[in-house]
Amino acid sequence: MPEPARAAAPTLLYLQGNGIEEIEGLSEQKELTTLYVNQNLLHSLATGLSALTNLRTLDVSDNTLASLHGLQALVRLQTLYATNNRLRTQDDVAALALCRELR
Repeated sequence: MPEPARAAAPTLLYLQGNGIEEIEGLSEQKELTTLYVNQNLLHSLATGLSALTNLRTLDVSDNTLASLHGLQALVRLQTLYATNNRLRTQDDVAALALCRELR
């Protein structure tokens, strides 16, 4: 008997406006290339994103982020939206230096 067809892994995920305080449970979504977690209650990106190494577009706008620490593992990241957060100094965005494909 043939095995049932498996659903393709999602490459795009919209989670905006859901009151999310922490990114969790996405580590198995390795094919994800686009993630929208804008308009939530995120205060940190230090956990939850490191396994998403294929991520190319990330929207974290309209949260309460004081730092972008946690993005350094996203080596394929090309587009980042991070407006309307609590980013104040160059140190707050230092993790972006390792995102070599960021435009």
